Amino acid sequence: MNDTEKERLKAFFTHPHRPNKGDVPIANPTKGAFSSRRNITSYKHCNLRIINDFNHGHKALIDVEKVTINLLSKVIHMEDALRLLNNLDQLRSSVLPPAPYNKCINRCLALHSGHKAAFDNILKILNLMLVKKVKPDSITAMNFLVACAECGEFEAAKQLLFDVDGQPSWLSQWELTPNIALCNAYLTVCAKTGKFNEAYEFLNVASPNNMQRRWPNAKPPIKPDRITAMNFLVACAECGEFEAAKPLLFDVNGQPSWLSQWGLTPNIALCSAYLTVCAKTGKFNEAYEFLNVASPNNMQRRWPNAKPPIKPDLITATNFLVACAECGEFEAAKPLLFDVNGQPSWLSQWELTPNIALCSAYLTVCAKTGKFNEAYEFLNVASPNNMQRR
Repeated sequence: MNDTEKERLKAFFTHPHRPNKGDVPIANPTKGAFSSRRNITSYKHCNLRIINDFNHGHKALIDVEKVTINLLSKVIHMEDALRLLNNLDQLRSSVLPPAPYNKCINRCLALHSGHKAAFDNILKILNLMLVKKVKPDSITAMNFLVACAECGEFEAAKQLLFDVDGQPSWLSQWELTPNIALCNAYLTVCAKTGKFNEAYEFLNVASPNNMQRRWPNAKPPIKPDRITAMNFLVACAECGEFEAAKPLLFDVNGQPSWLSQWGLTPNIALCSAYLTVCAKTGKFNEAYEFLNVASPNNMQRRWPNAKPPIKPDLITATNFLVACAECGEFEAAKPLLFDVNGQPSWLSQWELTPNIALCSAYLTVCAKTGKFNEAYEFLNVASPNNMQRR
């Protein structure tokens, strides 16, 4: 942008004029964030002629859009955000961009301490888009699902994606089809709102209502990925559903795992998430077998051909210690960190060394299992067995 264009863009936001009925006051971007109510009364007004002169080309529209988005990220009152959105009406363009409205949906979550007030305003913004004939895009849908998860609004998420009570989904009314990112976000909504059955039906390969069967003509085709699997394991952990996690990862009753049916192999992040499911559901034996270096069912032996190869990391170790703490299993934590009965620790076999996070997690295991002497020796500066000397 040359100097002349910069001046015209500045004029868009700062040029003073006598307000006419219907004009919308907005902030002066040179003053930074809207830090007080007094600023509202001192906002300068846009000159419609300046805006029309400015917006002869598409590039000008994009520049104004970017500045509006930047200002929206700084507002601290909803009225200010709505003023900025209304100001876009004065652009000479047949199509208003959805990006500022998308930003405002995100900003609502920060502007309100209460979820109900935030979500009510998000619905107002969606309605404003329809009134002003702004076409929502996939980012609008994604931001709305994030808001549904944060505010605990499961039913609203359903209306976005699915036909409900004979009414077409919002997506279909917006002439959009879901993509895998939106499907993954819906799983997060299910996890946050305790709707596990809906998440299971949505993902279950054998279900007539799974996401691939719901939208067979989606472009690009809906294909589950590792983020899908991760979000489902989070839902299993949050909702205490251990058995449901097994068909995702493992062959069960002669049926191949969902992952294998999707043409995927687990990675270390999924393995670590499975350990969290075990910890949250009290399934310690399964976690131990999954991680135990000597077990024929450990994660590396289960998927020897995984690409990239499954290699435990410090997050894996931390999640296992969390499971030890939650399930009261002190003895099981020892072979992870220490050489036991002449066998090197699992960490050393994985070619890892402990960090302070692992040491702190071990102290939590000691606390949860009443092993104070071990915690004391591990931390005592004078002890030959303290963590720094080990």
